[in-house]
Amino acid sequence: MSRSKSKKITVSEPRKIEENLRKIYENSDGSMPDMKTFDRSNGIWFWRLLTCFFVFCGLGILGWVVWRYATPNLVYNDQISVSVEAPSIIASGDTITYTVRYRNAEALPIAHASLSFQYPRGFVFVSSSPTVLGERSTIVLGSIPAGSGGTVILSGRLLVDQFATSTLTAVLSYTPGNFNSVFEKVANFQTVASIPAATIIWNQPTVFNANVPTTLSFTVQPIYPFTEPVIVALQPDQSFFAQEINPKPDEPDLFRWTLPKLTTMTTFTIHGLFSGGNINPNFVTKVLHKKFVYSQTETNFTLTSSTISASATMFGNAEQVTIRPGQKLPIQISFQNSSDTIYPNLTAVLYIEAPSYQKKSILDWQNLIDHNNGAVKGEQINEFVRRGTIFWGNEPNSQLNDFSNGGKSIFNISLPIKDGDNTSLVNFSTSTVTVWGEIRSNGEVLATTNPVVVKILSDLSLKASVSSDLDLSNFSFLLTNSFHDLKNVTVSTTLLGNVSWDEQKLNVPAGNVVFSEERNEVVWTIKEMPTSLDLLAMEFGLIFNKSDSNSNQKNYTGPISVKATDAETNDLISFTVDPIAVE
Repeated sequence: MSRSKSKKITVSEPRKIEENLRKIYENSDGSMPDMKTFDRSNGIWFWRLLTCFFVFCGLGILGWVVWRYATPNLVYNDQISVSVEAPSIIASGDTITYTVRYRNAEALPIAHASLSFQYPRGFVFVSSSPTVLGERSTIVLGSIPAGSGGTVILSGRLLVDQFATSTLTAVLSYTPGNFNSVFEKVANFQTVASIPAATIIWNQPTVFNANVPTTLSFTVQPIYPFTEPVIVALQPDQSFFAQEINPKPDEPDLFRWTLPKLTTMTTFTIHGLFSGGNINPNFVTKVLHKKFVYSQTETNFTLTSSTISASATMFGNAEQVTIRPGQKLPIQISFQNSSDTIYPNLTAVLYIEAPSYQKKSILDWQNLIDHNNGAVKGEQINEFVRRGTIFWGNEPNSQLNDFSNGGKSIFNISLPIKDGDNTSLVNFSTSTVTVWGEIRSNGEVLATTNPVVVKILSDLSLKASVSSDLDLSNFSFLLTNSFHDLKNVTVSTTLLGNVSWDEQKLNVPAGNVVFSEERNEVVWTIKEMPTSLDLLAMEFGLIFNKSDSNSNQKNYTGPISVKATDAETNDLISFTVDPIAVE
């Protein structure tokens, strides 16, 4: 095993070490310090700590100054703004311009900014600057520098009702420079369409005599040109009866005019009379565009009494009646003279306007019954309406002689409506008859009656029959209809005597039949019966259990009730058919 050899230190090496130590520790005068004891100085650490304290305080003050005066304000919501300016009052249908302003009053920019709009109901967009994009009506603004802003101009039409309030909402969305969240600023602006888009003026006094013909007129003046179709609609008091209208109204509505445009003042004239049912009649006039009311006004009239009164009635009703084809119109007109004035050359006139097809009236004038033998004149009013006029003069023994002496004159007629046996009712596109009368002296109208409106319902009918085979009786119900579609048809009757219902003998191609054993009642219901299905049948069989108690029975059933709703007029059709007699 080998052993490493130690390096030998020569005599000269300790001297070199001593010389080096002397150089390190000797004083400036060449003497050596006392190396046996060492003294620690306390003052130097105090000053070092004090220096550090002041350094750190200075750095803190410097940081606060930098943060306070050199760093931008980080509160953004109070310094970002959006506002809307526009007229607060406009006319419905007019163009409105919104000026939307936005501004970043902060010291730092904001990013991802966009401006979106919620338009008012009825707002029709026309233009914008800059361009609005997308269905959400948004403008992308991007970054907005500190202290900067901009303006957006929006234009459109407000198609709203008169007096409606419209609100535009502008929403500014953005992200502050030192946040990751999205902030919003919202501005709302309300506009009221309180200015009428058209001026409606009635051109005559508002006081009239009842039952005396008069002429009414009103003008419509647009405040800006209506280049699109508009509607002028009049809702007269129910006591007013129009006889002649100019310009020609929409058919069949007498008080509605559809105009392709309205750029200048237009006058509407109506010749008619007030029947006197309401001494303060009220008219409502509207100018409409689509479903919006551009302008609306109400006009009140006052009626004064007249010494001449006139009236028209039918079935004792002076306003509205319903009737079915094949029935007769019992028309009565009367005139009362409450003064001692004698009127010369009197003429009583009765007007009857009814549906027509190919210039043929739905009324059966060939079977007119008039005991006063008036003169009849026919006149085609339009494609769908024909007027029949009856004139009575004051010949000897005329009813008008009583009127001349301060009395009353009455005229009665009976006029049938054609049924499905002598005409094809489905060809008539309308189903309203209007009746009124007037009295004249020397050709001048003294008074006009109230109008009576007749609604012709569908010609629904029922034929019921029975045939017997030994103890079994077979019943047949046959429904026919050809004028209007029907809804909710019901046929019901009570079976008399001691009967046995046989479900196997029931045959009902359409609808549903229910037999109530408790009430002995048969009910046949049909949800719909269109004119294309003009005949429906129902059959059932019964066994009548004969006994002494019903040996003298005369009828199998009670009266048969028929009910249905006329789908065109929405009126109830209701009638009864005679009971089915025992054979």
